[in-house]
Amino acid sequence: MGRTLIVIAAAFTGLAGAASTLAAPPLSIRDSWRIGNAGTSFCSAQSLTSDKALTGMFDAGYAITCRDAALPVGKLYKLHDSAGAAARVAADRNDRATCAAARRGSVPGLGAVEVIDCKLKDADVVYRAYALRKGRLYYAAEGLAGYDSALQLALRSLVADQSVKGEISIATTGAGDPAAFARVQAGTLSPDKALEEAYRRNNAGSYAEAAEFFAAASSGSGEAPLSRSEALVNEALQKSNLGRFAEADSLFARAAESVGSDPIVARRLRNYRAIHDLNQAIPRMLSPNSTSPCPRQCSTPSPPKPASSRSTAAWQSG
Repeated sequence: MGRTLIVIAAAFTGLAGAASTLAAPPLSIRDSWRIGNAGTSFCSAQSLTSDKALTGMFDAGYAITCRDAALPVGKLYKLHDSAGAAARVAADRNDRATCAAARRGSVPGLGAVEVIDCKLKDADVVYRAYALRKGRLYYAAEGLAGYDSALQLALRSLVADQSVKGEISIATTGAGDPAAFARVQAGTLSPDKALEEAYRRNNAGSYAEAAEFFAAASSGSGEAPLSRSEALVNEALQKSNLGRFAEADSLFARAAESVGSDPIVARRLRNYRAIHDLNQAIPRMLSPNSTSPCPRQCSTPSPPKPASSRSTAAWQSG
């Protein structure tokens, strides 16, 4: 009886293994698949229907998309190594970036690869590409260097034709100028995500980067989650925290012109101007006679609490 149970258990184990294998079809027959299985960002590869690098019916291309980005952050290719496969990929890359000569590098799980370091033409942001040949196939992954972990995992998965487990993290180290990278990254985010990231960067003391995300959050149509005046107020404070006081003065003035009768933004404008003065070591005494624009709703504020010259949390809402 015991031996029978062991045989039955082994049979079920085999069936479970077979079911697991059937549940994971090769990536080459799927239109989209997840990149990695953990990390701070959820990224996936989405099949490209048209791309200048794709010329044959057996060529495959994917856009690398991440949940926190409204636009693709990179591309992925699996091309039959015809005479111009590498040249086509390079030509497409050169439309958006200026690249150095390829160098020898390595990717965990793949070994030696070609690494091409580039800079975007319209921003001081590193754009990186990986390429390798296996038999008659040419593989390449490229995109914003801040998403390097996603690029490498995507390439490993494409070569294996199965999803490779790994963690995705977004890094600014080595991605170029942090503010420029933030500007590019902010441009890929939806307005609500840009606003969340702006406050997160602000709280972390990354004021230059926060300013870029606040600007992105207020751009576009009425879908922006905050008014133009609120964005200007927040952007002005970031400039002030960076010591760029003349720029902050200009932004505060523009915010004052558009604040209207919104009591929340008006209080924020008044309080952020006070922090701006503290940053310049010129404390302003808030009083009913203050020249800061403020509607009737906030004309008699409570005395502000002491704040450090880099505090943005104090007096958030008056």
